[in-house]
Amino acid sequence: MDCPHRSKTVEEKHSFECTCPKECPRHGKCCACVAHHREYGKLPHCLRPVETELKEIKA
Repeated sequence: MDCPHRSKTVEEKHSFECTCPKECPRHGKCCACVAHHREYGKLPHCLRPVETELKEIKA
């Protein structure tokens, strides 16, 4: 997949701004992350509604 944000400096910047609490090979690489989750019909952490995240934290 071609991502417009492939430069190393942008990926490094995104990895510090990424709100996902999980570490994975796609952490901070938004295009790859969204594509991966889309394959499984799911939303990445950063695109989930806040209410959903609050329920997961309380559980």
